[in-house]
Amino acid sequence: LHVDTVPDYYVIYWSASYTDINVILEDELTPEDILIQASLPIENLLVPVSYVMDQCLRGIEISTIESYYQTSYRTTIRQQIKAATDQLETATGVYFQKKLIKNERHDYDMTPIYEKYWTNTLYHTPIVSIEKAALKLNEIEIIAEIPPGWVQIGNSLEGVVKIMPYSGSYNGLMFIYTVGVGIAILLAGSSYIPDFFSYDYYAGLDWDNIEANEKEMIRYAISRRVAINMLPNLDVHRGLSSESKSIDGASKSTSYTSSATFGEHSAAIENYMKQEAAWIQSFKKKYLTRLKVG
Repeated sequence: LHVDTVPDYYVIYWSASYTDINVILEDELTPEDILIQASLPIENLLVPVSYVMDQCLRGIEISTIESYYQTSYRTTIRQQIKAATDQLETATGVYFQKKLIKNERHDYDMTPIYEKYWTNTLYHTPIVSIEKAALKLNEIEIIAEIPPGWVQIGNSLEGVVKIMPYSGSYNGLMFIYTVGVGIAILLAGSSYIPDFFSYDYYAGLDWDNIEANEKEMIRYAISRRVAINMLPNLDVHRGLSSESKSIDGASKSTSYTSSATFGEHSAAIENYMKQEAAWIQSFKKKYLTRLKVG
């Protein structure tokens, strides 16, 4: 049994096709004919295939999709959802689901304003949680792991993390001495060390805790990008160039272009692209506060 475990959606498919690999599709047999397979892999997609078809590919024949892509429409759409998600995460600079970033390195730079704590601005935002912070002098040697209680997220949207001791004096040297005498001597003569801090952290949207309306907008954005990517390939004639018909209707002449610019879906694509550009701008302004979006 194949169940799409998309958040807020549970979609079951069944089929006797492809029984050699236990692929189960929808709308081919009744539930009584299902051969249950609990070991089928489940992909983590934010959008169900049926959602994409209903929202942004409505009216497109399944046979048209399968004819062009030479595979089942469900496989095609799932691949397109992955690609569209990657495209939009790159365009917005935000992961739609939290993602683990490992061993992100930042420099030690002791400027006077940060004498009482150390601060870094992580590359990916919003920050969900800091899993581990450590001090390193090279790629393989960990000097010390920083106690979790000393690591504070100053601003999750701006990616600011502060490391501040919570025992003894609020003095940067106190923290240095807790690491070890050898490191204290090293740092005493240096105000800058490249790649000294190492962070493992989760960044992106905390999907389970964002508003339902925000989830729906992201789902629709992914579906819309799928349509933008696919529709140029699904024009039956790949673009009408010219058409003429005799007055009595006895003869008709039609020519087509291979360009999708003038295809039967060109108006929908243009509209979707305008919607997407506006959504990306709005999304970046909300979640990338340290960037100036113009």
